[in-house]
This record gives sequence, C-alpha cells and structure tokens, in this order.
Amino acid sequence: MNNINKLFSNQNTSLTSLKIQNEVSTIEYCTLVKISINNMHYALDIKHVHEIVDAIEIAPYPEKIKNHLGIINIRGKILPVIEIEECKKKKKKDKEKIVAIAFSNNNLFTLKCDKVQKHLYEKNALIPGQIINLNNVPTYFLDEEEFNNLMRSLI
Repeated sequence: MNNINKLFSNQNTSLTSLKIQNEVSTIEYCTLVKISINNMHYALDIKHVHEIVDAIEIAPYPEKIKNHLGIINIRGKILPVIEIEECKKKKKKDKEKIVAIAFSNNNLFTLKCDKVQKHLYEKNALIPGQIINLNNVPTYFLDEEEFNNLMRSLI
C-alpha cells in the first residue's frame, strides 16, 4: 500500500511541476529601451525606437524654442532634437546618445540622453504611465499616449 501511495504522490508532484513549467513558458516578454536623462529614467518598447546614434553635432535653430536643442541629420532626414530635462554640464569624456523614436503616426522625434540600455520585461505586466523597476531603478514606462502627453507638456 505504501508503494502505491508513493507512486501517486510522485505522479502528482510531476504533474504540478509540469503545469508550472507550461505557465512559465507562456509568459511573453518584450524588449524595453531604457533612456536616462539627468537621473530620470524612461522606458519604451523597442519597436518604437527607430535608431540610436552617438551624439552628433546639433545645428541650432535661428530662434530659441522651448525644449528644442536644434536639428540633426540622420540618414538624410532632418529631425528636431528635444530635451526632456535640462541637461547639466557634461564632462567631455561623458558620451551622450541620440534616440530617434517613432510611434504609429510615424513622426520621428529625437531625444538627447545620457545612457541607453536594453531590458527584457513581461509584456502582460506593463501598464502605460506606470513606474516599473529595471535593475532596481524606478523607470517611467511610456507608450504612444504617454509620450505624446510628455511632448505636449514640453512644447
């Protein structure tokens, strides 16, 4: 009788672990790009990131426009460079990046940032405008609507 009980308990354990493995394998992940600007962190889905380039020379506008640093040429496209947070003075050794972002309306925006990182995150756990934790760093998750709201507040 003990052998039969052991056999059933082993089967139940293996069935439970099989169910857990199946649940884990159905979790969908997405790749997020985290951009850091003066210790503020923003994340967006990589499908919205058109290109990431090392900071290049920015041609200033003839007149000063709020939160616009100027324009740059990326692969023949003239794009505005937008500043979310006023940049602190940098040392020449600090490398900056320019991130070109495109959402469904296909307007390209470029943001000047300090650091760019890639992260995997559970897709079903993402809520637009939510603060998520990426490597123990609170990061604001941007979708198209949140990004557009941020841009409206700047311009």
